[in-house]
Parts: sequence; structure tokens; C-alpha cells
Amino acid sequence: MMGIDQKTIGVMKTIRIVALPLLIVLAGCLASCNQNNDTSGENETEPLASDTSKFSGVGPGFVVSTPEGWGDAPLLGRMKWHIAANDGTSNPDCFVIVTEDWSFEVTPLDDYIKTQTKEHLVEVASTMMSDVVVDVREDNFELGGQRAVHLVYSATVDSIRLTSFTTQTIRSGKLYTFGCNDMVDSFPLVYVDLLKIQDSFQFVD
Repeated sequence: MMGIDQKTIGVMKTIRIVALPLLIVLAGCLASCNQNNDTSGENETEPLASDTSKFSGVGPGFVVSTPEGWGDAPLLGRMKWHIAANDGTSNPDCFVIVTEDWSFEVTPLDDYIKTQTKEHLVEVASTMMSDVVVDVREDNFELGGQRAVHLVYSATVDSIRLTSFTTQTIRSGKLYTFGCNDMVDSFPLVYVDLLKIQDSFQFVD
């Protein structure tokens, strides 16, 4: 069997570790979006507005809308856009991460999607979070009209149970990640509305 060249090995390593900065960001989202919450009562999620027609987010190669009542939240890590409910102060929150690396210029999208398995996510996420459970993996999702991989998973961060989804695709040599987070109990109630925010995401060249 032919050996694997060093360039291919580099691609494989990048694909394997790209999830780690994302998980750091997810942990940071939880902290930043809760910093102004009143912790004396229950963390209740307000219903999401249905109007996502306003393009408020403009990043490298994309535009995306902000629902009424949401606002900008702190950018963490590789985030290019980050919003949260209650004018940017509480969960749920949504974000876009753009990862630039030479490997994404040579990695076919279909090959990348194949690597993003439930087992891979659990292995990587467990280095920073506990009790990681992947509930959904769909490899024929869409982000901005392109094929994407969609994962829904739960994990415990700082004794708080969080559910997140991420949708990833490769375009023009960059990995685009759209994600949203909320408390595990309220996530099922807002999941469809969070997907509506994702549906507003468009690539612009």
C-alpha cells in the first residue's frame, strides 16, 4: 500500500483539531451570555421573533440576519459574528466562525463531512467538557445553499448543561461554522427558531 504524503497528513491533523477552538468558543458563549443574567431565578428563554429579514451581520464572505430583540454579543476566538437574546445579554445565542487554513483549500467538502462523525465530536469535546452526548448528525444539511454537516449535541460546562448545534461547510478555502447554544431544557423549544436564523445566512462573493 502506498504511503501517505506529509501534505495529506497535515490535512488530516487540521481536520481532527479544528473542532477544539470551536469548543473553547462554545464554553465562552455560555459565560459571556450569562454575565448579565439575574441568577436568582430560573433562566427562562423568551420566544424568538419571527422577523429575520434585517441583514445586520456582515462578515468575510457572508451576511446574516438578527431577530428583533436580539443584539450583538462579544466576539470570542475566531467568531466573525455573535448575537444573543435580550439585546445580547442572555441565552440563546448564535455565532459564525470562519476558519482559514491551507488544508481547506485542498480538502473536498465531501471528504471533510465524512470526518465529522459522532464519535469524533465526542472524543474531541470530552477533552474540555463532560457527559458529551451527540443527539443528531445530518450530513446532507445546507448552509448558505451549500451542502453542510449538522450536529446537535449536549455537554456539561462549569456544572451547567448546555445544548448546541453547529453547521459546517467549506467555501473558497475557508471553513464556515454557524452555531447556536441554549440551556438543555429550553433548547428543544427554540431549536426551530434558531434554524430560521441560520436560514438567513447567505454567502456573498
